[in-house]
Amino acid sequence: MTIKNIKDMSPSKDAINELEKLLIEVKAGEVRSLAYCVAYTDNTTAHGWALDSRNNSRSLLGELRMLEHDYIVSTELEEGYSEFCKALDE
Repeated sequence: MTIKNIKDMSPSKDAINELEKLLIEVKAGEVRSLAYCVAYTDNTTAHGWALDSRNNSRSLLGELRMLEHDYIVSTELEEGYSEFCKALDE
């Protein structure tokens, strides 16, 4: 893995837009649970979640698997095109 030297310290407009949309839904009571992954300016990563007992955590786990799939497909694993992705292209 290569850590990139990112000099631009401006906030991510895409991240702000997604978080603002989610915050509106959370404050309205529509979103009760969430799981997230973040990447910081030094390319370190973290994850977390907030689970509400009124939600089925298995459904959220299923969404995480779908997120993983969508992420792999849409980014083609930028740090190296995986054997898995190559097999999907055949």
